[in-house]
Amino acid sequence: MAKGRTRSKRTAGRKNCRIGRPCGGSCVDMDKQCRPPLSNVLVAASRLISRQTPRIIKATPTSRDRETAVSPGPWSSRPGPQTITGIVNRAKKRIALANAALPKIEKLLDDFEERIDKALSDYRDFLAANPGLSRDERLNTPLAKTANKLFAERNSLEQKRDKVLNDKLASDGILAGYNAMPVAVRMALRRQDAVVRSAAKVHSELTDLEKTLAAPSSSRDLDDVDERIAKRDRINQLILENHSKFTDSNGVSAMNDLRSYLMSRGEGSTTNPRFDLPPELQPLESDFQKTFDEFVQLTNGRGGSSLKDVVYTDARASAHQSGWLNVGANPDGVNRTVMFHEMGHHVEFESRDLKDRAAAIIRSRATGGPQQLEGYYRPGEIAFPDHWGSAYTGKSYADRSTEVYAMGLQDFTDATSMWKLYVEDREHFLFTMGALADD
Repeated sequence: MAKGRTRSKRTAGRKNCRIGRPCGGSCVDMDKQCRPPLSNVLVAASRLISRQTPRIIKATPTSRDRETAVSPGPWSSRPGPQTITGIVNRAKKRIALANAALPKIEKLLDDFEERIDKALSDYRDFLAANPGLSRDERLNTPLAKTANKLFAERNSLEQKRDKVLNDKLASDGILAGYNAMPVAVRMALRRQDAVVRSAAKVHSELTDLEKTLAAPSSSRDLDDVDERIAKRDRINQLILENHSKFTDSNGVSAMNDLRSYLMSRGEGSTTNPRFDLPPELQPLESDFQKTFDEFVQLTNGRGGSSLKDVVYTDARASAHQSGWLNVGANPDGVNRTVMFHEMGHHVEFESRDLKDRAAAIIRSRATGGPQQLEGYYRPGEIAFPDHWGSAYTGKSYADRSTEVYAMGLQDFTDATSMWKLYVEDREHFLFTMGALADD
C-alpha cells in the first residue's frame, strides 16, 4: 500500500448489510448479503490461505531449478527489456507514468463514490415507494442495473490503480538498487550486456532441445537415433557454453568489486542473537555467528536488529518475524546460502516499505493468479507464476511477506553466485540491491 494513501472518503457513511459489516460491496439489494468488491475477496482469500499456510517463513529447497507447475517458462523467455539499461529506463518510465496517473485515478474513484451513493439513494427511495417487488424484479430495475454497472466500473478502476501502484513500487526498488551500486560497477555491468543476451539465447536453445528429447518418439529407426545423439551432443556443448557465461571473468570481477564495496560500507556491523541449539549443532555456534555477522556487514546492518534468537526446531530452516531463526539441518557444516536466505527474511521483517515493494514486484511480474507449488512443497504454499529463476521466488504469504529478498540475498554469499543471479534475472538482482540502498 502506498504511503499516505487513504480510503476514508470512499468508505465513510456506508450502511451495514445483513452480515453486519460496512457495505463496501457491489450489490444494491441492501436487505440481502452484498457481493463484496475485489479487494474484500482478496482479503478473504488471504484469511483462508492463512489457515493452511504457517506464518513461519520457510527456506527454499537447495536446488534453484526445481520444476513446479507455477513457472510457465524458462527465465530466458521473460518478456520486456533484459539489458540493465533497458530495465532501468523502463523503471523510470513506469514511475513517471504512475506519478501522473495515480492522482487522476484517485479522483475518478472519489467521483465514482459520489455517483454510487446517489444511485443507491435513488434505489432505496424507489424500494420505499414500491415495497411489493420481488428480489428479481428489484434487481432488474434500471436503477439497480445502473448501480451495479457503477460498482463494476469502480472495481475495474481499483484493479487498474493497484496495477499502477505495483509497477511503481517495483520500479522504485529496481532504481534504488541501481543507484546503490558504484558508478564503476554500473558501467562494467553495462559492458556485459552482450554476455547476458548471449546467455539467454543459449539457455533458450538448451531448453528447447531438452523438451524435444523428453517428448515421446514415434519411431526408433537409425535416423531417429542419430538425430537424438546429435541433439544430445549439442546439449552438452550448450551446457559448457552456458557455464562459461555464468562464470564470465569480467562479470564475476564486477561482482567482486561490488561485494567488496558493500562489505567495506558495513564494516563493524555485528549481530548479538541468543543461541539455543541442540548438542549436535552447538560446535557450529561460532560459525553461525560469523555467517550472521558477515551478512549484516554486507547489508550495512540490515536484518541484524530483527534477529534475536537462533534455534533448531525443524530440519527445514525457517525465519519468523517475532525474531527467531531456525537454522535447520546442517550435516556438512554451516550452509551459508541457507543462512543468507533466512537473514534475507529478517531484512524484510525490519521494513514495511521493503515488504510492500516485494509484494508489489511479485504482482507486477505475475503472469497469472496464485497457484499451489508442487513437488517438495507443502499444501498451502502458493506462488504467483512468473519467469523467476526459481518458482519459489513468487511465493506469497497471508500477511504479504515474500521470498523475493531472501531468494536474492542467498546468492550474495560470493561474487560468482551474484553474477549468476544477475545473468538469470537482472531485474531481481537490481531489486535485491534496492534493499541494501542507503536510507
